[in-house]
Amino acid sequence: YETGKALVRDAPQNAAGPLVLGTVYHLRELWSACEEQIQAALKLSPGSVAGRILLSRTLMRQGRHREAAERLKGLVEGDWLNLETLLMLAECNLELNRNPEAQGLLEQAMALVPKSEAPHLLMARLHLTANRPDRARDCYRKALELNPRHALALNNLASLLVSTGERTDSDVAEAYSMASTAWELHPGNPEIADTLGWIEVLRKQYDSAQSLLAYAVRERPEDGETRVHLAMALAGLKNEKDALAQLDLARKRAPGLIHPRHYQALRRLVRRRCSESAAP
Repeated sequence: YETGKALVRDAPQNAAGPLVLGTVYHLRELWSACEEQIQAALKLSPGSVAGRILLSRTLMRQGRHREAAERLKGLVEGDWLNLETLLMLAECNLELNRNPEAQGLLEQAMALVPKSEAPHLLMARLHLTANRPDRARDCYRKALELNPRHALALNNLASLLVSTGERTDSDVAEAYSMASTAWELHPGNPEIADTLGWIEVLRKQYDSAQSLLAYAVRERPEDGETRVHLAMALAGLKNEKDALAQLDLARKRAPGLIHPRHYQALRRLVRRRCSESAAP
């Protein structure tokens, strides 16, 4: 920060000063200040690739994907086509529901850098938005072939393996191994805690599940699905009162998550599981 201020003071016609300050503000998530500095840098050096990429990232973080896409398109179609700009433009297109364009860019990225797992992760996201979970699983597996210890890929594939009623014991076992590794790689990540906690519910390891899911809920109190998972863990521990309270909070925090008919079915399921757990 002090370096950027000094550059702006001592070399006002040099784009490096505002670019350094913009980078600092970006890291601090001060988006308006960041954009102001980058625009100042680009006024001094319109062709600055670093400035154009940083501005695009800043626009994306503000949800201004259409503006970012226009800037990135200029880079990709100009003289700065690389993995970073292809992935950024593909992500913008995904956010704008331009799936065919995003897919074309991701295929281009895969051909450009065949050993990178990043395009496969975004392609998995594309298939999930198009309701193609089988193809998303294939993309996560490909990403893990390239990088076996990628925590996001491990967590997301584990979650997919246990996300349907058609899951098998083999799916649960594989998912447990993947989610456990993801948790070892990123202990404290609430999304991974939720995935691993839910898998522990499926494995009937309710103490471990309750610990993980209670942590995930503390970290992400507005996540209704995690509260439903916690309710099932509490039901396994015969704690009907707290389980039902979590269901009530899930419906309150995320009203669109649970249809009223499904909410009543979940309450009956909690009561039944508490009864089963209590049986000798």
